[in-house]
Amino acid sequence: MNTFFRSVCLTSILHQFGQFRNQNRRSKYLTLTVILFSQTLFAQTGSISGTIYDTSGNALQGANISLEGLTVGTSTDLSGYFFMDDLAIAEYKLKASYIGYKPIVQTVVVRNGLEVDLNIILRKEAYSVASVMVTATRRETDIQSTAASISAITGARLEQQGKLDVTQFIDAIPGVTSVSVGVGVNRIIFRNIAVSTQEAGNSTSATYFDDFPISASWGRGIPDIRMVDMERVEVIKGPQGTLFGRSAMGGIVRYISNKPTNTSLKAGFNTYTSSTVDGGFNYGGHGYLNLPLARNLSVRAVAYTYQNSGFIDNIELDKQDVNNEETWGGRFALLWDMSKAFSLSATYLKQDVQGAYKRSHDDS
Repeated sequence: MNTFFRSVCLTSILHQFGQFRNQNRRSKYLTLTVILFSQTLFAQTGSISGTIYDTSGNALQGANISLEGLTVGTSTDLSGYFFMDDLAIAEYKLKASYIGYKPIVQTVVVRNGLEVDLNIILRKEAYSVASVMVTATRRETDIQSTAASISAITGARLEQQGKLDVTQFIDAIPGVTSVSVGVGVNRIIFRNIAVSTQEAGNSTSATYFDDFPISASWGRGIPDIRMVDMERVEVIKGPQGTLFGRSAMGGIVRYISNKPTNTSLKAGFNTYTSSTVDGGFNYGGHGYLNLPLARNLSVRAVAYTYQNSGFIDNIELDKQDVNNEETWGGRFALLWDMSKAFSLSATYLKQDVQGAYKRSHDDS
């Protein structure tokens, strides 16, 4: 009896020890697995650090650091140092930039659990402002050194932005507004100096095409000349009566066209189509041709047409699309360089604008 009891107790103890040992092994196995798995996870990232200097060795505070294709980024501290951690193992394009310095992009490879240390040198970048030459004082000067309040927009910018008439950009010039007084005719107001916009009278602003004044034949505004093949448009604020006459009390608008050149044959054109809601179909286009005829003789021709459907209906008069517009026009210029000191130029401009109520017809 005692032998059997001792045998059962020993067997029970051995069985319990075996269970404890198995559980302990499983616990160790699980613990080891978790530790190895955690170490594997943490080993899949790296970091990038470095310092940014200028060419004189001075640290650049506040320089921007970014990785192309990612939204993460940082900036340098007082000592020019930066640090980016928890980055996945990969190859990155690191960009360093600072105001007044040329940005630099370099390839950085982030490796398993390592920190990449960089020393980056940025060079100063020379900024140059493109000068715009104007003739507001009857002679060619740089707009920055001209003693007048002048705003100028180049022909390349007009073409890029698709602006065809002065009202599309002149309201953005401080102190200048435009008022439409009919199809193809506008009144430009400088610094609120104007006569009544409801009555006819002498205008307080002048408009010039090259060096020739233009005005509406019925005296209430200026023709809306289409800005096709222009060198630039100048808007000069303030009294200009000494150079441009009594109508320039408020200011002037000058259209400066591209002149014929005898360097090479040039041509270009542009077209568009669109539709107007509650209106109709719109279409138009313009083009130019520069043709050298001889070594010192050349011509330049411009043509355009714009057919824009209206969208306003006059219920009282039972008329639809009363603000429609039909515009066509062109110009022809000739340049003869007789010598180095003398040249002869001639320009013919014609534009016809028709609408529901007004009709503008201009020849110069």
